[in-house]
Amino acid sequence: MGYRYLELRTYCIDIDNQQGGGVRAAAQIISDWWHKYDLSHWIIEENGFQTAIRQDGNIKELTLRTGILLQGHLTGKNKHDPLYGVGAMAELFEANKIHLPYGNSESQAKIDSYKRQLVYFDGKPVSSRNKHKTDIVMASWFPMKVFRRVQKEHLAEVGMEYNPSFSGYNITEMNDAPWQ
Repeated sequence: MGYRYLELRTYCIDIDNQQGGGVRAAAQIISDWWHKYDLSHWIIEENGFQTAIRQDGNIKELTLRTGILLQGHLTGKNKHDPLYGVGAMAELFEANKIHLPYGNSESQAKIDSYKRQLVYFDGKPVSSRNKHKTDIVMASWFPMKVFRRVQKEHLAEVGMEYNPSFSGYNITEMNDAPWQ
């Protein structure tokens, strides 16, 4: 799942939900989305097979040549965290902070698949009782930590005029360090 983070809002730019293909398919989509969307920051799950993606020689060469950053994400009980887990994304949807493309039949099919997975997501592993996949939901959650960091950095850059409550102290008069 590819995202573009802009103006404290998150825009889904594409979804690819192919099954299989291994490291070669991962390298292909990383390259394709870099060329198509200039997508240069990837959050990749590092459980099981996915660890091989960041260790692959061809992918390492691609990232060095293009400046693509592949960042690992460990998934475990953290997906159930009420403040930072998968369920915390609901607030972003409710506040219209996540925008999903729905302009043509291809985007509608991809987003409808994502919506179905969101509806059936319960955080439990896919088993014989729960046959609903959640790959897209999990992939959409992986970059949320980075989005929160970017948001904090953006807010810090905004800056504010500060008027101290104690007016008898003028910080501009202090030229020497007090410990000298």
